[in-house]
Amino acid sequence: MCRLLVAFLTMAVAAGSAGAEEAPQLRKHFETLDLNRDGLITQRELKQADAGLVRALNLSTDRQFQAADLNEDGTLNEAEFSAFETPFPVE
Repeated sequence: MCRLLVAFLTMAVAAGSAGAEEAPQLRKHFETLDLNRDGLITQRELKQADAGLVRALNLSTDRQFQAADLNEDGTLNEAEFSAFETPFPVE
């Protein structure tokens, strides 16, 4: 229950703080990693995706993926992906 509250608050803060120019870039990265276009990113898709992008987005390990997977369903939806902070901008 506590983790779900933290997840909700994290997504709310991220949604409120995302800049107008940042949102299209995040969407582009999400779409690049969502290889089967189902609206979810799985660990399998990350392993098949561009390794440089995955590392730059700080999602290259199982632990990082699990930290980003706020609802613990084994996938990243767009809100979870957007809420997960990257260590530096990705071009």
